[in-house]
Amino acid sequence: MLKRKLARFKWTLTDLRSRIFRNHVPKHEGYVQHALRDYQVYPKGGNLSQEFFTQPSERYPKIIDKTTPITSIGSCFAVEIRQHLQDAKFNFINTQDSWAGSAEWGRVYTTKNLLQIFQYTFTEFLPNIRTAQSSKGYFDPYREGPFFQTEEAAVEALLQHYEDSRRALTECRVLIVTPGQNESWIDKTNELAWVHRPPAETREAFGEDRFFVKQFSLEENIGYLNSSLELLWANNPETKVIFTLSPVPSDATFYDTNVAVRSIENKAVLLLALKEVVKQNPERVHYFPSFEMTMLSHNVNLQLDNRHVRPNVVDGIMASFDQLFVADH
Repeated sequence: MLKRKLARFKWTLTDLRSRIFRNHVPKHEGYVQHALRDYQVYPKGGNLSQEFFTQPSERYPKIIDKTTPITSIGSCFAVEIRQHLQDAKFNFINTQDSWAGSAEWGRVYTTKNLLQIFQYTFTEFLPNIRTAQSSKGYFDPYREGPFFQTEEAAVEALLQHYEDSRRALTECRVLIVTPGQNESWIDKTNELAWVHRPPAETREAFGEDRFFVKQFSLEENIGYLNSSLELLWANNPETKVIFTLSPVPSDATFYDTNVAVRSIENKAVLLLALKEVVKQNPERVHYFPSFEMTMLSHNVNLQLDNRHVRPNVVDGIMASFDQLFVADH
């Protein structure tokens, strides 16, 4: 019992030290004895800053200046990227009055949705459901776009959108792509992903069994990304691509599982897919770690070394473990 109390006291002191000295640690250095540079060694305390995640910075190519035509497309964090580029007066391509990207794509959540946008932009795209209807009006089910009072108005706007989408993707010299989610509602008849769950009116008209929710595999994500790049470069061979993973977690999941745990699982799949595609296209595609900056820097659950878990957090985790797995707890 005394041994346990001493151990607990030691942990308390460690936790207190971590909180007090987090921003008062020595300058970060590598391990000279192992010939490891500073960016190869995990930093302590406040040295794990946002700047650290982009080291060595010289490996990031200077491909943007204020005159470079830039297009942005992607999930929730793409909205922040768009806002920054416009506020900072970059040459941001904005073909329509879109709040999320360079064209009226809305938020493009998954790599499957991304590929479909490239397909309708650069190829003949003739789905058996071109527009759908809900209580809000007629809409394009494959993007997060506006609603229209008539089907004719929706189709007319859709054709204009295809032109605007092509302009956004062919006039840019840098394309920033921000995937964020990994689950979609799929139409069984053509394997197309809807941007949201089909509304009640659509499910009633076509049958509940026509649509199902799907989590995409690592291999599927890699395939969708590579297919998107092939279409892009066939029509705009000079453009460079920057991938970044949206740090915004899933709002919900239609699977019967915990949304927070599922969200991290999906982010892991997307991260691996992005890194693999970058590896396959090293001169044309680059990765920026916005997800890692958000999730890992200044993590209050970690001790001063930014690696080991704080004692009070360990206590909470193990109490939860006991409650879930230990009989008669």
